[in-house]
Amino acid sequence: LSLFQDLPLDHGLHSPLTMMWPSKPDWPGAVIPLVVNVLQHPLPTPRRCYRLGQAIRRAILSYPQDLNVAMVGTGGLSHQMIGERAGYNNEEWDREFLELIDRDPERLAAMSIEDFMRLGGNEGAEVIMWLIMRGALDERAKKRHQNYYLPMTTAMAVALFE
Repeated sequence: LSLFQDLPLDHGLHSPLTMMWPSKPDWPGAVIPLVVNVLQHPLPTPRRCYRLGQAIRRAILSYPQDLNVAMVGTGGLSHQMIGERAGYNNEEWDREFLELIDRDPERLAAMSIEDFMRLGGNEGAEVIMWLIMRGALDERAKKRHQNYYLPMTTAMAVALFE
């Protein structure tokens, strides 16, 4: 675990926050960004990401006051930007991932980084960050809304859990 005091915020944080609070000029809540290495090997395992989310949940629940917390997981779905499979997308895998993150996140956590890269492209392994979000949610949380979009090189989705 590393701390960064001066790391600028990127689209991984700005995009979801502008959707959460579209009419607010400033974010009305405290934001604690958690940056996960999905670029330089060795990458954290999917299991480690899921367990990190579970640890975050336990920490939040340990507070004596009732906290109002929203967890946001980001990372593009299937895409590969370089190499032989540059331009690769896998809509079938994307939709399966979106189903599993809801109904069987343990199955995703049991996969390897290589599995994620094979199914979703090298950069498609970014979805391991979604496992942190899912691990932080109550096991009974259910997906209430989903939108999938594949405009060009990177498949995108929004999934709302409650």
